[in-house]
Amino acid sequence: MELTSLVQGMHDAATLTITPKPFTPDPEKPDAPIPHWTTNAFVIQTKFPPERLLRGINTSGIRVFEIVTNLTPETAELAWTINGEIYGH
Repeated sequence: MELTSLVQGMHDAATLTITPKPFTPDPEKPDAPIPHWTTNAFVIQTKFPPERLLRGINTSGIRVFEIVTNLTPETAELAWTINGEIYGH
């Protein structure tokens, strides 16, 4: 299953934001070749624990950098924010 399809199928239980991340060459290697893939940053905000949300998904081309857990004290509800990148052609 694809990440975008998974989140879209969850309706109000999760949101996905994707932002293009253009290639920027390393200043120390200005002649480095441009990669043959594209990179997009993503943020998922969800009420589901990440291990449950991402279970069964094809993680090829997905890199998670950070998972933040938030507690709403008034309702004792947990929510998660998942930050990462998606690589593809």
